Amino acid sequence: AFMPKFPPVNWWVTAASVLVFLPMYFGFFWLRGWRRIAALAGIVALAVAVMPANFFANTYVIYASILAAHLALNEMLGVFLIANAAFAGAVLYLGGPATTVGLINGLSGGLAMFGCRFWYQNARKNQALKLSQLEVQRIAALAERERIGRDLHDLLGHTLSVIALKSELAAKLIDRDIDAARGEIKEVERVTRQALFEVRRAVTGMRAHGLL
Repeated sequence: AFMPKFPPVNWWVTAASVLVFLPMYFGFFWLRGWRRIAALAGIVALAVAVMPANFFANTYVIYASILAAHLALNEMLGVFLIANAAFAGAVLYLGGPATTVGLINGLSGGLAMFGCRFWYQNARKNQALKLSQLEVQRIAALAERERIGRDLHDLLGHTLSVIALKSELAAKLIDRDIDAARGEIKEVERVTRQALFEVRRAVTGMRAHGLL
């Protein structure tokens, strides 16, 4: 609309092509295997078909190149070369500047494709690193819980043994020496309170909960 020197644009064909392009673009992220390559082939075919109605249909080729960054390296390069060759061939067939269009597509699409591939790979590495860090944290938390469990077992086992012995002693002394029995009962109370304190301190680290 702002460049009258370029060939006229058929806006109806352009609008219709966008409606065809969008399902293939978003569908690419849901597809797997050869279906992804088929979606990219459809986008390139759409670019070639729309190019007579809109000279800037090469934008679809650039989008196909960017999506190809998700593929394996050989598949990515194959899609990139075939897509640009097909579009340049269509321009040549219509008598247009095929070399210029090919260079523009190759440069812009290639830079975008490799830039996105680098970003995708870096994002995957960061995600894997984050998952490994979360796994290390989970294992560390599990080990800490096991340690606390062992400590509680040892602590409660010893404390309950002391309480049982002193309670038994107090029961034997209650008829012969009431003061001594009271002393043993107070000792049971002291040991119990000390055990409660130790248990609370031991389980403090178990009260934090993550989102998972």
